[in-house]
Amino acid sequence: RNYAMRDDIFMDLTGFLSDSVMDKQYGNIIDASRIGDKLYFLPVTLEIEGLVTNRDLLEDGAVGITFEDYDAMVRGSLDGFSPYDYPDSEYYNKSSFVLSCIDTKAAIEGDSVDFGDDQFYAAIEYAKDNFQYDDPDSTPLNFISDFNNRFRGESIYARCSGYLDFICACYSNDNDYSLIGTPSVDARGPRFRALETISVASSTNTEEGCREFLNFLFDGAGYDTEDPLLSSIITNREIMESVIPSITAAHNELLQGKIDSDNAMVDTDFYHDKIATESMQQSFLDCLATISTYYYEDPRIVSFVTEETAAYYAGDVTAEEVGEFLNDRVDKYIHEM
Repeated sequence: RNYAMRDDIFMDLTGFLSDSVMDKQYGNIIDASRIGDKLYFLPVTLEIEGLVTNRDLLEDGAVGITFEDYDAMVRGSLDGFSPYDYPDSEYYNKSSFVLSCIDTKAAIEGDSVDFGDDQFYAAIEYAKDNFQYDDPDSTPLNFISDFNNRFRGESIYARCSGYLDFICACYSNDNDYSLIGTPSVDARGPRFRALETISVASSTNTEEGCREFLNFLFDGAGYDTEDPLLSSIITNREIMESVIPSITAAHNELLQGKIDSDNAMVDTDFYHDKIATESMQQSFLDCLATISTYYYEDPRIVSFVTEETAAYYAGDVTAEEVGEFLNDRVDKYIHEM
């Protein structure tokens, strides 16, 4: 929680990891975890959020997409079907779309709360014009489970807590896919949140022991790089580069065995039943090197965003007023902690 990110609660972990251990990490992920210039926690396992998209639909080397290019892709290459709209998806609504685009961490970590940037205004404007339902609770269950009228295309909004999730999100193994950022004003890359973190209490009297443990953990001594069950995303680049091929081989062996034996449906998640390719491996590893934004979803702040934007969608207030109301509510909430 943001209110705990203070010097009197947690130590700043900047410099805790030795140079040799830091060299093994995705430095972009570590840097993105800072609150201001302080590193109050280190991410242990991650979830990445973005659009898994056929590269043929993107500019060469693209890591993100602007709102304008996203809209053109939806209306053109995707035949009008949104990447948020697919069978069983609960994300095809205004609230989920906006929350996937705005940077809550950046809005609240400065001297004053400020949601009213170009990204916020572009997100709520696009949501108002292009999404029917306001939030997950207002989305009918029969719509969510509609497999006949909802189309799963070559770009899909996904949250990946492991490499297998990325395989699942790729439409097929016939094309090359990239995990890019959600729509933004500056085509920024995908973002992540920490599923597990580790911090050191400011009151500790065993700082050196904590330092040794963190170096042991992030150096990778506790991981078996040959274990295909290591499905989590971690910050150690060398381990991820080593384990992804093992996961690919285990996945493909299982799937091919089922295909060869009885041609039965694979007992995994929807769209999981595809042979993973070397292109998928490299694309996933490339993505880990491009994520630069850390996000988190405080339940109260999420509810504030949903409530305040609802009045804008109804035409009762302007976008600027939404930003002002939201800043005021979140500022009071933070200072009450």
